[in-house]
Amino acid sequence: MSPNQHQQDLERVIAAVLQVQPDPRIAEEFIRTAPIPAFSGKTLAQLVSEGRAEDAIRYVHSISAGFLG
Repeated sequence: MSPNQHQQDLERVIAAVLQVQPDPRIAEEFIRTAPIPAFSGKTLAQLVSEGRAEDAIRYVHSISAGFLG
């Protein structure tokens, strides 16, 4: 994955998280540090680094709909 693609994917994940958590500081902290049980404890940032931005975004959409897995 190119650095440009990684940055674009990360920005898409940030935008999705900001729809759930509008405070940018809290959203960034969540993306960088919150382990996601559904992804073996990986963070959203780790998923993006692995080229799994779509999985990260789908997860964020699921929690915004009330699923907490």
